[in-house]
Parts: sequence; structure tokens; C-alpha cells
Amino acid sequence: MKKFSLILIAILLLTAMLLCGCELTDEVADPDASDKKTTDATEAPTEAPTEKPTEAKKTIKYWEIKCRSIKGYKDEHFAVSDDVDRDLTLQLPSDWKLDKTADGYTISRDGEEIGKISNKPLADRAWELVEDYKKVIGKELAVEKNIESMGEGEDIRFRYRYKYKFEENGTGVEISLTVNYEELDGNAADKLYHNAKFSASSTMIDGMLDDMADEDYLILGNSFIGTSNIGEIVDDLFMTNQKYCMFYAISRGYASVATYIADHDLMSRIERGDYKGVFICGFYSEGEADNLVVLENACKKSNTRLVIFPAHNEFEGPINLAQTKCPELPLLNWKGELDMLIESGVDKWELCWDDQHLHSTEYAGLIGAIMIYRAFYGEMPTLDRMTSIDISHARELFGSYLETGKIEKDYSINYFN
Repeated sequence: MKKFSLILIAILLLTAMLLCGCELTDEVADPDASDKKTTDATEAPTEAPTEKPTEAKKTIKYWEIKCRSIKGYKDEHFAVSDDVDRDLTLQLPSDWKLDKTADGYTISRDGEEIGKISNKPLADRAWELVEDYKKVIGKELAVEKNIESMGEGEDIRFRYRYKYKFEENGTGVEISLTVNYEELDGNAADKLYHNAKFSASSTMIDGMLDDMADEDYLILGNSFIGTSNIGEIVDDLFMTNQKYCMFYAISRGYASVATYIADHDLMSRIERGDYKGVFICGFYSEGEADNLVVLENACKKSNTRLVIFPAHNEFEGPINLAQTKCPELPLLNWKGELDMLIESGVDKWELCWDDQHLHSTEYAGLIGAIMIYRAFYGEMPTLDRMTSIDISHARELFGSYLETGKIEKDYSINYFN
């Protein structure tokens, strides 16, 4: 029993030594131990550490850039040469300054150059296209708004490039405007894209409807047709000039193109050819473009000429869309002519009633009648024997316009030649 107890104690001691990590054999002394370097567990390894890759510079997005707020605007006018009648009108921030150069104009603010305007190709291939927007204003003016970048990472830069493309005397023209991205807030950027337009001495081309004859015509619109008395005035004007066209003006309150295509009796008369031409007003929403297609198809059945003839309170967007949907239809821009006359200094309240809708007066009706006459015969009419309107007062209002058909410009133009 005593022997068994000794064996058990020996086994327990052996187990304890193993649990403590102790070795069962004696350690052999190393004679060179005093000359060797002991490696601490916390010491860095002797191999060269692997170098961490350098992080790529963060790329800034253009929408993250804070743009300055534009407080005011001014119209600037640009023309290829001084022998053309119209100019491209752009709404620029009022604190931009233009300076003439051999290639066009530089744009500066507070003495620092921020952009350029030119009608020549710009040699700047380092800029890359980021975003691209395109639209056509009316039939004549194609506009692009591009956002471009140059560089990378934190050094990247952005700018706007606007392109305005049109024809002048049969030759293609492109005017480009480039400017640092941060110089335009959202409203200012949109104005350069959406509000570009042509300004001229008139919105129309004399003789543009010279295939019209001495027959019957319709003018369709809303209350503006009635308040302007254009139906009676245009008949008086044509009779005074010994032209024997008859105009039937229909005025319906709040009417649009949709109103008239829903009139089955009227559409039947148009389809069977009771009228040589139809002058249509009523472009207040984008849906009117589709309604115009319906009216155009009805006119085609009888070879009736259809003319877009917007009244003064109609909207540019729907008018432009209507032209896009029906590109063969001529635009006789009654609204545009009245706007230009007001901009040139004609008293607005001689052309508009001071009411909720700014209804057109009879003097606005006279302008519309003259436009129709000019479109037919390519010349200005005689007015002196007219009885439907006070011509002496009209001469006081419109001055030389009633003789020449040209609106005098009261602004300067930036020419590229």
C-alpha cells in the first residue's frame, strides 16, 4: 500500500510538470550564449515591412462644388457681323465684363478672367465631356449645355460650355460660351440654356405666305381675338389696300387648340376646304402640340394652309414644342412682335388692357393685321384710309415701324467681325 501511494504521488508530480510547460530533460548549456542577441517578442521582425499602397486622391464631383449666387442679369447681344439683321441674345450675370479679343470676347469678374465667348473653334482638347444636354428653340436655334472636366483627384476642374448653332445667310454659325463651373448657380445656368433667343428688327419674313390668294381665312383663338378686334381691323386693312381676302375671326373665352379640334362642325368645314388658310392661337400647355397635329391633318385633307399665330399671353415652351411637332407649319409670331415693340419702348399699356389677363388692345390687333398683310404680299400696307382704328394715334405709338416694318433697336451689339 505504501508502495502504491508513492507511485501515485510520482504520477501527480509528473502531470503538474507537464501542465506548467516544464521540460523533462536537462537543458544543455550553450558555450556561446553570452555572445548571441536575444530577440524580444515585441521587437520588429528583421524583414523589411511591406509598404501600404498610397490611397488615390478623392475625386470631387461637380455637384459638390458650391457655386456663387447670381444677384442680377443683363441681356447681351451677339452677331456674326454688322450686315445681319438679327442677333443672338443671352442673359448673362450683371457683374460679368466682356472684352474684345481677336477670337471673340473674354469674360471677367472682379478683374479675373473666368471664361470666353467665340464664334471660332476652341483649341482645348484637355477638357473632357461629363454631361451633355441638347434642345432646339423654335426651328432655328440649336442649343447645347455641356459640363466638362480637366485634371483628376483633388485637382480636377469643371466648366460649362454652351453652344448656340444656327444659320445666317445660308452659312452655319456656332457661338460658344465657356465659363468656370462655380461662376453660375442653377438659375443662371438654366437661363443660358433655355432663354437664348434671336432679337431682330422684326420676328417675321416679308412674303413668307406669298402663296395665299384672295379667298376666305379663319383666325381662331380666345378672348384676345375679341379684345384686339383683329378680325375687323385685318378686313379693313386689306380692303384699304384693294386686297379682297375675307377673315372670319372666332373668339372663345379660354379657348386653346383643343377647343377647336373638339368642334366637329368647324373641323368638317376645314376638311372640305371652306377656307384657304387657318391662323391658330391657343398654345398654353405642351399638350397643345398634339392637338395641333390633329388640326394639321384636317387641313391637309383640303390643302388648307395652317399657320401658328400665338396671341400675346401664350407661352414660349408650348409654342416651341408645337413647332417641333409640326415642323412644316409657318410661325407668324404675333406675340413675339408685340414683345419686341414693348422692349423697344412702346408703352405696354397701349398694347395691353390693365386687367387680370393683360388682354390685347386694338393697337395690338393692328400689329397682327399688318403682319398678316406683310406675310401675304411682302410689303408694308397703306394705312391712311382705314376707319376701324385711329391711325394718327397709331403713328404716335409706333413711329417709323408703320412705314418700314422694322423695330428700332435701343441696345448695343457685340460683333465678332
